[in-house]
Amino acid sequence: MIASAQAATSRFYFNSADSTNGFIAYGEVGGGYWAPTNGSPNDPNAVDQSTNGYFALTDAVNSQRGALVFPDVDNGLIVQAFTLTCDLRIGGGSDIPADGFSVNYVRSTDPLLANLPSYNNQGWAAKPSGEANDPEMGAQTGLSVFFEAFDDLNAIDEAQAPVGLGIRVDNVIITNFPLPGLNGLCGDTNSLQTGTNVNGVAGLCWQQLYVQLTTNNQVNVAYKGVTLLTNYTLPSAYAPSSGRIIIGARCGGLNENHHVDNVGLITIGTPQPVVDPVVSKATGFILNIENSGVSSPDPTTLWIQLASP
Repeated sequence: MIASAQAATSRFYFNSADSTNGFIAYGEVGGGYWAPTNGSPNDPNAVDQSTNGYFALTDAVNSQRGALVFPDVDNGLIVQAFTLTCDLRIGGGSDIPADGFSVNYVRSTDPLLANLPSYNNQGWAAKPSGEANDPEMGAQTGLSVFFEAFDDLNAIDEAQAPVGLGIRVDNVIITNFPLPGLNGLCGDTNSLQTGTNVNGVAGLCWQQLYVQLTTNNQVNVAYKGVTLLTNYTLPSAYAPSSGRIIIGARCGGLNENHHVDNVGLITIGTPQPVVDPVVSKATGFILNIENSGVSSPDPTTLWIQLASP
């Protein structure tokens, strides 16, 4: 059992030009930018929509991409568990919306973090059919809660990652929850979109997403006030490690808005060193032990045993 201690509680309202300070914000074809007006009215500080900002991962524009790499809010502690809430405005694009978004806790070895502080948005996970580097499919390492919006009728993709919620752990999709309604009304709990696409952004509302990883490696997800996953247990091989939270989204040949606001983040860190997942090799294995904050392992108490099969 890994001991734990609350590390940080943060709120991000995106109401000023410097509200993304500490984040790494990335965009392609005009995506990934701070917008100064018309954010979520659920902001307790929002008294005037003309000064209520938000972050646009994408607008409803073909080929846009956007990502937010969160700052280290834990002073170097390894995150064992977290709760993330945010308001989302999704849709208002093409009749077949595309492509989706994901919330991720990626390991420090993930290709998305390979060149920080320079970030090139390369290394997202692939669709089951093989299309690579798709933010709506999550990340290649760690935990991804992803939302696939594109109904492409590809048999492999539809079987393994249908329109709706999916969970990916270290690049393996382990479960999904279909939400097949396209461009549903604001409160349609069968649709990822928060309104129809008849009037663009004006036809959309803001809805809250809730994502939680608990200290006993269980995942809870709720969207539009409806619980989609409750205490879903991750594979026993999953273990915490150093890393970062990243939210990413994209549009392809079809599109939708992916707007985010009022992010709340509670993290629970480990006050002691953490053993990373074992990497198997043909000639042995690699076992990394990471410091957590100022806590480091005592080599005089380290004991490792390789058991025979």
